[in-house]
Amino acid sequence: MVEHRRDTFPGRDACPSWCVRRHVAHSHPEDLLHQSSPRYTVLVTGRPWRPETLPDASSVVGRIVGRTGSADVWLEVTSEENDAVRICVTPASARELVTVLESLIAQAGS
Repeated sequence: MVEHRRDTFPGRDACPSWCVRRHVAHSHPEDLLHQSSPRYTVLVTGRPWRPETLPDASSVVGRIVGRTGSADVWLEVTSEENDAVRICVTPASARELVTVLESLIAQAGS
């Protein structure tokens, strides 16, 4: 198969500067996503309303993603090994979420 990078991908818009994904010619359009380099961290998640469950550490990956041919940009955070964590939001929504989380962290005293 022929691989294309950046603006050499036939019939598609040029990749954004953050895209590191290799695009393969003749793939189904819905399978073509722009993706940034991944960022990794560990999140401890839990269900405090269920006392029988314990906190669980999940390795997660964050990326910028976007469909080819679309100007929409998304920020995705997802578990690497299971479905414990999955969120995909716009940058504006991510900023709002950061503001809310910072406020809650300050209130919790952590």
